[in-house]
Amino acid sequence: MATYTLTLQDVEDYLDSKKDDEVIGITGDACACLVARALHTKYPHTVALVNPCSISIRIYQHPTWNRFEPPKEISNIIRAFDRMTDDDGCIPITKREWEMAQ
Repeated sequence: MATYTLTLQDVEDYLDSKKDDEVIGITGDACACLVARALHTKYPHTVALVNPCSISIRIYQHPTWNRFEPPKEISNIIRAFDRMTDDDGCIPITKREWEMAQ
């Protein structure tokens, strides 16, 4: 079984690869939020389900999910990202919007 990790540096590297007006994630979407997209960038052949308490990741077309607890700084990013909407809707967020909110 593979071991997956995600660090603050991984998220920063993902953000550094984006232009200011590019969408970096979608709020309220466990597969397309900022952290899920950073994971997909680090591990391109995977899909991830993200929440502040656990991250599940698997290789496409493989039935086994690997779960790990995100570090506190990653959990904080997940929470902050999902708070960028006033409702439970799925809202695309650009790099600029994310940086202005920090």
